[in-house]
Amino acid sequence: MELKHLTNSQLILLTLLVSFVTSIATGITTVALLAQAPQSVSQTINRVIQQTVENVVPGTTETKTIVIKEEDLIIDAIANTQSAIVSVYDKEVLIEKGTLVSNGEKVLVGSAQFIDGNTYTVHIGENKVEGKITVSPKGYGMITLTTPSNTKSLAISSTPPRIGQSGIVLDGTSAFPGKVTGIEKGERNFLIWNTALSQTHIGSPVVNTDGTIIGLVIKNGEQIEILQAQDIN
Repeated sequence: MELKHLTNSQLILLTLLVSFVTSIATGITTVALLAQAPQSVSQTINRVIQQTVENVVPGTTETKTIVIKEEDLIIDAIANTQSAIVSVYDKEVLIEKGTLVSNGEKVLVGSAQFIDGNTYTVHIGENKVEGKITVSPKGYGMITLTTPSNTKSLAISSTPPRIGQSGIVLDGTSAFPGKVTGIEKGERNFLIWNTALSQTHIGSPVVNTDGTIIGLVIKNGEQIEILQAQDIN
């Protein structure tokens, strides 16, 4: 039968049939090509899918790829953690910086200049709070405040950092970004840092881009090192 002899209804049904068969053939061909693609191509496709956010608006489809810069994460981490850095005094003499932890109930410090069981004064902004210190043989001290502070405190990480992970050494007035280049394991674990540390950093926390403490700068003999957070308890 020639096409010109078909009715309108028959032409519509024929068009639908051709479209259906074409769609099935296209789908089979696509699946076969993807199955034969190299692994690197499949990984690239997966990464693009994972990093793409699709916003569907009635009548339109808008696709955006969100790029988060590490620099922005570091800037935000500094802004969100500096208020937790406090100053610890023995009478009127500044000993070193400390960090509010445990919901503002304690202050984490390096223990090189502290005497176990002594009472020290912690300056938190305009407030002064006393607390007694417990010095750990692992090289840090924990001051328990007589009155907990409402100022933001920092959490101590329960998982080891990854080699290559970014972090920031905080001293209350400045911030020193760097990276973990290795982990020295032993009775105590130390983070190997890619930037130099000095005496002024003792007692400073090292935080990740989430603002969680991953280490503490302490004096280990004659060396200035970063004690891994998992050794702090």
